[in-house]
Amino acid sequence: RHLTYHLALAQAAEPQVLGTGRDAPVLHSLATELPNLRAALERAAATDPTAGLRLVDALSPFWQFTGRYRDGDAAYARALDAASEEPTPLRGRVLAGRANLALYGGAYEAAYGWAQAALETGEACGDPWTLGRALSTLGFMASFGDPTGGRPLLERSVQLATQSGDDW
Repeated sequence: RHLTYHLALAQAAEPQVLGTGRDAPVLHSLATELPNLRAALERAAATDPTAGLRLVDALSPFWQFTGRYRDGDAAYARALDAASEEPTPLRGRVLAGRANLALYGGAYEAAYGWAQAALETGEACGDPWTLGRALSTLGFMASFGDPTGGRPLLERSVQLATQSGDDW
């Protein structure tokens, strides 16, 4: 019941975080629940790895908006290690989220690797959402040295995001 409750809490909070951004009271609420969210992830890793993937996916914007890059990366690692490596849209979402978090956390090599893994997963399971997010991260990274270098990747990312209903 603990895992079920905290998974539902994180999933309900995600659209609020995305909709209101950094000043959202929900960020404070999630921060106070971090010990319970970590315990729920440990339970999921041991008993329900899919729930663990769903939990870290829902918490992706929380970690980014609060600068909890290490916490997020550790949670991604735990959930991905416990889950099957079968390419699924959920696994792709988690890989793309981990890549994005690594990008914003300044871990560029890791971000590139996770984005490539997300891209491969998205291609393997035909998931335009994952492909769009992976290409977004790769496009931003390609822009670092050349402001127009990432444009084709970013344009394709926007197309895929539109196709999959990913407004973020």
